Amino acid sequence: MTNKDHPLSIQHTETLDAEPNQTTAGVAANVYRTSNYLVIEIGLPRCRPEHINLTLAADQLLVEAERHLGEAAVEHEREYLLRELPYGAIGRVFSFPGADLVHHDAQAHFANGMVIVTIPTQERDAYHHRVRGLEALDDDQETLL
Repeated sequence: MTNKDHPLSIQHTETLDAEPNQTTAGVAANVYRTSNYLVIEIGLPRCRPEHINLTLAADQLLVEAERHLGEAAVEHEREYLLRELPYGAIGRVFSFPGADLVHHDAQAHFANGMVIVTIPTQERDAYHHRVRGLEALDDDQETLL
């Protein structure tokens, strides 16, 4: 796998019908909020971008992925002393009640074993609408002069 940044698509739905049926072990994350965004950083080592699925509902994000063992040819030669990274299907649901998110502008990228999901907040959206409104007023004033 290369360290290239891969954009990921996000499926949108009204509600998540169920919890993931995969293990949630080994799906570590950081979730933080800035003044304009909610950001979810998810560690998915040994996952390929084409095997990562993201579903965003009203106040939840479902992350599902397939973690690979690595090279099959060398796997049988290994004697593990510690094995904490699960392989196979993994998933996790993140909940954000009352976060006031702008779902249609959410973006996700995968690089260096990390998925970064960035979801704008209503505060950011309101700010951009105000700025666009002021720009429109400035344009109108120039045409009047």
